[in-house]
Amino acid sequence: MRTMLLPGLLENLRHNINRQKPDVSLFEIGKVFIQSEEGVQPLEPTKFCSVMTGQRYPESTPLYFSGLQTDIFDLKGVAQTLIETLALAGDTGDITFQIPENEPQPFCEPGFSLLMMNDTSPVGMLGKIDGNTLKEFGIKQDVYFLEMDLTILNELKSVDKEFKPLPRYPWVKRDIALIVPEHVAAGALLQTVREMNVDNVENVELFDIYKGKPVEEGMKSVALSVTYRSPEQTLDDETVDILHDKIVNTLMSLFGGRYRE
Repeated sequence: MRTMLLPGLLENLRHNINRQKPDVSLFEIGKVFIQSEEGVQPLEPTKFCSVMTGQRYPESTPLYFSGLQTDIFDLKGVAQTLIETLALAGDTGDITFQIPENEPQPFCEPGFSLLMMNDTSPVGMLGKIDGNTLKEFGIKQDVYFLEMDLTILNELKSVDKEFKPLPRYPWVKRDIALIVPEHVAAGALLQTVREMNVDNVENVELFDIYKGKPVEEGMKSVALSVTYRSPEQTLDDETVDILHDKIVNTLMSLFGGRYRE
């Protein structure tokens, strides 16, 4: 009786990689068995599990996209799309993605995991699979996974979808590249910016994590892209500069980093 769907998916990944198919995305939906107490019938929740590895786009796509690798945020996007498509909400608010308090999570590389939370109760998790697990399966490239408990999600309430008018004014994009201690989770920076609720911030995305020269040992570079847009007017450079500096200074203060020129 299976207790997880992940091992079977990793076996399938290995099968594909060994046959010169290194760019793979797979998912499975099925029951798992969880023994709660001795002598008690095991629980049989239905789980969704997905794994991704290799390049984000197939080789036939334009050259501009070649070499871009999948990461944890691709699977975060999968989870968000499923939640939005099903119009699900938590008991007292939205389902959120939170950095685990007790790192590392099972099968996850430290600093590369997120929990999906309904208030204080986990409904799923995602992360980068740790090197020891990959070694056991004979996989020599990064793999990311997502697991959600569909039995719990099926019990959540649905919410009415809201539609917003198309934006009338242009967006302005600014990048932030920070050198931070290696132990700082990139997701922590992303989550901090989102929770700051800075005026006219429309979207924040993580697009790069880099370790190695010229970044000194024990540090890493984390790059975010921030999109600014006002629903009322075109934002000028001076206004965006003020908003952007507020975000950069807050991140440097909280995480002990410095701005990468």
